Amino acid sequence: MKIGSYKYCRIFYYGLIAGIAIGIFIISYFLICYNTPIAHFSTSLNDEDCLQIQLSSKYYVFDTGANVTVICSDTIPGNSVFSISKDVTDIHVNKSRGKVYLLNHFKLGELETRFQTCIIKPEQYLFGNVSGILGTDVISRADWCIDFKEKKIMAGSTIPEHCDFMLEYNVKNNLYYADMKIGNLSVKDIMIDTGYSRSDFVLEDKFRQRLNGFEFSKTDTCFSFTNAKEVYEIYSKSKCLLNDIYIEDVTFSFSAGRNILGLDFFQRFSSVYIDSDNCRIYCCK
Repeated sequence: MKIGSYKYCRIFYYGLIAGIAIGIFIISYFLICYNTPIAHFSTSLNDEDCLQIQLSSKYYVFDTGANVTVICSDTIPGNSVFSISKDVTDIHVNKSRGKVYLLNHFKLGELETRFQTCIIKPEQYLFGNVSGILGTDVISRADWCIDFKEKKIMAGSTIPEHCDFMLEYNVKNNLYYADMKIGNLSVKDIMIDTGYSRSDFVLEDKFRQRLNGFEFSKTDTCFSFTNAKEVYEIYSKSKCLLNDIYIEDVTFSFSAGRNILGLDFFQRFSSVYIDSDNCRIYCCK
């Protein structure tokens, strides 16, 4: 009886050790693949209405305001590890239900990663000529150079030693937030959203009465990826102090929701560098 018990204890012990070893190997393999940066590549850029990059003859919005990548396809990749249903919130706080897939291998043209999350929606959800959105789950896996002058975007770029404007940001729920001084205001948790392109800033309504020296400019319309329509009143300030640096012709809109720093602000520079490792954005004239 004692011999049999000892035998089964040994089997259990060695089985437990083997299971732990296999678990450590799987977790280590996942972490190595997940933390492997995107290989260097360069591709063309279209920034006329939103920040679109070309991959495999298709265009995708480079969107720091999206914390998950969205691909429009009628085919579910066969290398999906698993999927979960999740509510996705757009810039207007509208929710859309979708399945988030974890893909063992993810490739769009020159962009290639392992263990990549993404939402896959049917092609009927195509946004005009845009085939999807690259969210921060992809963006955070590389340093980027957005060259507005040459109309190119590069992954794995070298961060410049000098710049004209620098932003430090914090990552919350895989989204990028910065604290900024805007004129006479100190505004916290401004979401950096390259998917929004109607004004430099969207500020909460409570700041409307406190911001000095701006005037009405125009009315504009914005559509989110859920196809929700939002009308914005755009205001302008001829010269505005941003983080102790004067910037000309800064535009604002106001919303009951969150604070946003949009694509328009970055387009006034010739190039913008995203340092994902150190959570900084460098803007160069």
